[in-house]
Amino acid sequence: MGRMYDLIILEPSSSEVGIRTAEHVCEFLRKDIRWAVAGRNIDEMGECVEGLKRSKEMGGRSIPAIEVCASTKEDIQALARRTKVIINMMDVGDGRGEMVIEACAGNGTHYLDSASDIHWLGGMIRKYHDVARENKSIILSHVGVESTPQDLLSHCAVMELKTKLNLQTREIICATNDLSYPSPISSSRPTSLRSASSSSMTTSSTSAPLKSPRHPPLNPWFLSHTQGRTCTASSLSTRASPRRELTLGLLSPSTTLSSQQTRVLVHRSWALLDSGHYYGEDFYYNEYREVKPCREGVREKMGLGWVRRLCCQDERRGMGSSSSNASFRSSESKANGDSNSNNISLRAIAIAAQEGPFPDRALAEFSYGKSAAHLTAAFLAEGAATILYTKGLLKRVGGGGVVTPAVLGNEFVERLGRVGVEVRGELV
Repeated sequence: MGRMYDLIILEPSSSEVGIRTAEHVCEFLRKDIRWAVAGRNIDEMGECVEGLKRSKEMGGRSIPAIEVCASTKEDIQALARRTKVIINMMDVGDGRGEMVIEACAGNGTHYLDSASDIHWLGGMIRKYHDVARENKSIILSHVGVESTPQDLLSHCAVMELKTKLNLQTREIICATNDLSYPSPISSSRPTSLRSASSSSMTTSSTSAPLKSPRHPPLNPWFLSHTQGRTCTASSLSTRASPRRELTLGLLSPSTTLSSQQTRVLVHRSWALLDSGHYYGEDFYYNEYREVKPCREGVREKMGLGWVRRLCCQDERRGMGSSSSNASFRSSESKANGDSNSNNISLRAIAIAAQEGPFPDRALAEFSYGKSAAHLTAAFLAEGAATILYTKGLLKRVGGGGVVTPAVLGNEFVERLGRVGVEVRGELV
């Protein structure tokens, strides 16, 4: 392509994730990668680079160049023409995110971000998907802890049924838990590796998925260019009720905004992969929360909901595991360097599109032993590396456009596996 750089990280000092992404590039990507950090404040960029030089990951690796880029359309266009890939760490809600996507789509530059606004993404797809495809640009948005693990789990479970049994998938059941929603990523602006580290220490250790706003649930096929199956009233009623699954146990429906957005993104993966034929024409994604068991005697009487909740509360108080105590212990563990406190894990079951009461099933599991910021950084950096170094990827994804993490395929999963992100599947 004759570009000056392979990769540019735009405004890495704007968040802890940006700093961690720069660290990840230093530690894990090719030593000869040509890359730069870019931003409006040259002093912040200089501090970022000096911090990388002092870190242990920098030994023998290329030092990133510094590019000054004012947030104007002209500067962003020029920046996009100088690199093969941009990882955008700017806030997309103020209009700058769209300027970067427009520049990348128009100049054949690949793009990644960690945004979490599904309606904004819908607008970007309508405006720039076809433009990006015409210019052979891959646009990969919403790459983060909120939905990428579920997207990769779904793809892994579907692949188990498809490659081993030649079966399509009717439903994905994803089970989240307290470890699936790690501590919120700091919104502060650390300007060095030291300040990034300290900000992660002070971040609250308790978190929860985003609550749903007061408007109708998101259309599951909102981002899909082809419509999937429509849920009947009976199936919707079933999904709104507790459910016991053979492998995952007792599950409670998840109706949070985060789970709704994840369903929309997984369904876009379904639509992008052979217009739904790869996963299966009847495919549908459902997300639940794992229900923690109470005392044995109460567990057998699931109909006594208020009794069950009361006993669970008493049991938690007796064990000293209130939310405030759990928060304190988790923060204390992080301060003491306890890696187990950061473990992130999810599971998903793929149910085959078969007739009969006992269809074939495949289990997929996701686990990672560091923080949410480290995980998002791994997704972004390894996603960029997958785009840069995977032969034939552009053709396989239909020539480009606004895609999803699952569309990057096994190469992406394998790269993640080499940096501690485990995605594994098996028939059950």
